Amino acid sequence: GVGMFKQLNNLKFRFILLASLGAPALLVWIAGYYAWDNWRDYRMVRTTIEANAMADNIITAAGLQALERGVTASLLSGSGAAPEAGRQRLIALRAKSDALWQDAFDTALRLEQQGMVIAATGVARKQVADAYRELGAARQRVDSSLVKSERDIQAAEWIPIVTRLITATARMRIASFGGNAFPPRITYPNLTVKQSVWLASENAGLERANVAALLNSNAPAAPEILQRLRAFRQNVDASLADIRFLKD
Repeated sequence: GVGMFKQLNNLKFRFILLASLGAPALLVWIAGYYAWDNWRDYRMVRTTIEANAMADNIITAAGLQALERGVTASLLSGSGAAPEAGRQRLIALRAKSDALWQDAFDTALRLEQQGMVIAATGVARKQVADAYRELGAARQRVDSSLVKSERDIQAAEWIPIVTRLITATARMRIASFGGNAFPPRITYPNLTVKQSVWLASENAGLERANVAALLNSNAPAAPEILQRLRAFRQNVDASLADIRFLKD
């Protein structure tokens, strides 16, 4: 409404408007202005809800993808065909994460088409699409590996592939809140608290996947692997400290 009152306070503008439209028409114009203002507010509220849901879906999907990463790494590191229960668990995890991921991806595309996000979001979205295609190809190699003794893909190759998708999708989530379309009360928690939650979850998931692969392989832990595990744990602790600080 501020823009309208600036115009109404302009005497020249007010005279022209009254002279050409008359008082009744001016009232109609004011009503129309507020109707448009309310519609814009409604659209912003609806879009904000969609963007928040997208962010939450991305974080939830990332948690499920991290579980898939860990379970798959464990099964690939074992010898022989994987048990049926393990393969069924992968199917269930994929179905849940894919549904959430697709919904978030579609929302990001819609926000982009509406001009609600910065240009970097489109770049990030394309990187996400590429990473998801790479994951799809890797899943096929996983599935063929888990029904026989030989492995078409090793855990050491599998883990970074999933990680690339999780990281790319997080980048798309951050970029979606990087512009001026949303008020600070929306962008702040999405760029701080939710990001710290994601970082804690992702580093814990990486730690879990690497430990699972190591345990199932029955191989001694190389110094660089132990160093990597320590780094994951330090990142988890740092992110949890950030969450506690931001919460308070």
